[in-house]
Order: sequence, then C-alpha cells, then structure tokens
Amino acid sequence: MNMSFAKRISLGIVALALPSVMAHAADGPTLFVGGGLLGALDSTKVVTHSTLGFNVTGGADFRVADGSYGFRPGVAIYFLPGSAQDGVKTSLTNFQVYGDVVFDSGVQNLSFSAGLSVQRWYYKTTADPGLASPLGLDEKGFLNGTKLGFRIGVEYRFNKSFTAELLLQQTDLGSKDGDPKGTIYSPGSNVTPAWMQVGVKYHF
Repeated sequence: MNMSFAKRISLGIVALALPSVMAHAADGPTLFVGGGLLGALDSTKVVTHSTLGFNVTGGADFRVADGSYGFRPGVAIYFLPGSAQDGVKTSLTNFQVYGDVVFDSGVQNLSFSAGLSVQRWYYKTTADPGLASPLGLDEKGFLNGTKLGFRIGVEYRFNKSFTAELLLQQTDLGSKDGDPKGTIYSPGSNVTPAWMQVGVKYHF
C-alpha cells in the first residue's frame, strides 16, 4: 500500500465528515474501552525483532441519528516488547490520541473506519556489556518527538455492547526507516513503526 496516498485519503475523510457528524450527532456519545493484539510489520520488527504486541484503548462514539456514520475520538497505549538479538533488546511503547470517522458499509453491523493519530514513542534498550546501543541514543527515552499517523480499519458489531475490529496503523515517525539490519542505528535514525491489530471494544 502507498502509505502517503492512504494518509491523504484518511485526512480527507476526517476533514469532510467531522463537521457533518458533529452537526447531526445523536444525543450524547457512547463510551467504550477495549484492547487487542498487534501483528508488527517489517518497519516495527526492524527495531524490536518481535512480531507480537498489545494495546488498551478508550474513547467515545458520536453517531448521527440514523447510525450511518460517526466520529470516534480516543486514547490508546501500545506495547511492543522487544526480543533479544545479538545481545541487544529494544522495546517500544506508544502513547496515542486518535480520531476516526466511522461509516456504514451497507452490510448489516459491518462498518469501515479511517482516521488520524498523534503519537509519542518511548523506547527502552538493554544491551550486553561492550555492545553499542541500537538507535544510537541513550538506553531509554523518547524517540523522534511527536508524530502524525493514520489508521484504516473494518469492524463488526455483535450487539450493543461488543465490537470486534481489524485495523492497520501506520505511525509516520520519520521520512525513512532506520538501519534495515535492525541492530546498530546511527544517531537520529528515523523509525516508522506499523502494524495490524485485532481487538474487541466494550460499549457502555
């Protein structure tokens, strides 16, 4: 997938739909909490050398009166534990604020979503004595500042309380990935973690 194109599409959908959603929203939002598992893509595994992660999230759903589309602001924390390779282990934690536009697919209980996210990454590295630190930075700290990303997903609502979702998340943390070998990074290297996630949300 062309990530720049997908991000422009997500931004356009949010910008066009949000004013209408807020103007025609039904009375009050529906609150939700949830969590899920992450399947890391190559741009994440180049740092963590690991495929799996997990997240927790919470937010609110604003829907128009007929339920055909809506806006969903939320917050999330993503955990991507690292796996040691050649004596070095780097784990990533992402603190995220996001906003999704959700719209009906035309199939009962099935919806699509597209949105934008702002994230702040925190990394922790451990290395055997004498080995250089990955990322060329300190053993722990914030990575590459605060960055804008995008999200595209599909979800199925089982009932009023439970929804399952499949989501692609791209966090645009820089113009390029770091060292493709994923072991030693020069100072200032850019990392662009991305993953697929599957999860469940509970609506209050």
